[in-house]
Amino acid sequence: MKSTIPVVARFSRDTEKELRMRSKLFLAAFAAVSLVLATSGQAVALDGVQFGAEASFASDTDFGIGARVVVPLEMGGGNLNVIGTFDYFFVGDDYGDYSVDINYFEINANVAYGFDIGSNIEPYAGGGLRIGHIGGDLVEGDTLIGVNILGGAKFGVDSSITPFAELRVSFGDGDQVYITGGILF
Repeated sequence: MKSTIPVVARFSRDTEKELRMRSKLFLAAFAAVSLVLATSGQAVALDGVQFGAEASFASDTDFGIGARVVVPLEMGGGNLNVIGTFDYFFVGDDYGDYSVDINYFEINANVAYGFDIGSNIEPYAGGGLRIGHIGGDLVEGDTLIGVNILGGAKFGVDSSITPFAELRVSFGDGDQVYITGGILF
């Protein structure tokens, strides 16, 4: 399948090193901020907040793994949640006669409404924003921004471990369709 994510070849070793350094710095900063938020949140009540791991398959960026946090919103007694995700995708692509390793990761912030259907399954639907970054060997780095529409279901919502499945479509820079599944704690 031909990728819709823009790829521009660069043959400068300095550019390649610079992109790798920026990616590593970004990942380190994200991990540090996540750790601070997670530990500071323990001092405050974490009622209803769920953390989890996920795996995704996307139409252009192949397989990815990531982390998810679901934070319930107390608005009007409804079942509204903020869903934040960080995903790293393992992308390989060919550019002419070259095999190029491409790094792609993204951060998503979505709001979803959970429908109470009176069972142990909770379907949900919502939307939000995606910010992705692409770079790698011989590839110029680029930031991709998109809008998400999603739907999914959480299973066994009354237990401490909650599996989920989700379909998400992202429009904007690098349109993609994602199928995601994972577990929440």
